[in-house]
Amino acid sequence: MMMRLYPEMFEQHHIAPVERYPSYLLQTLRESSLVDDPCVVVMTPGRFNSAYFEHSFLAQQMGVELVESADLFIKNGAVYMRTTEGPRRWM
Repeated sequence: MMMRLYPEMFEQHHIAPVERYPSYLLQTLRESSLVDDPCVVVMTPGRFNSAYFEHSFLAQQMGVELVESADLFIKNGAVYMRTTEGPRRWM
């Protein structure tokens, strides 16, 4: 928005576009995993955190779940997420 409103402020600087950031981040996280089909999530401290909107937006743009620590638990060495349909195994 700022680049459209005030293009003269940005003409002398090399500002990288951010539109593809979520897909680049998701790709980087998947490629750095030790498993073939990793489960990627965005963890947030919760809705009262000042960056919650950004966490929510990033998860939505990446197409992944937004989770809080209370949403996850470990059972028999596997990570599960609590969902409205019951626990879902992720790893």
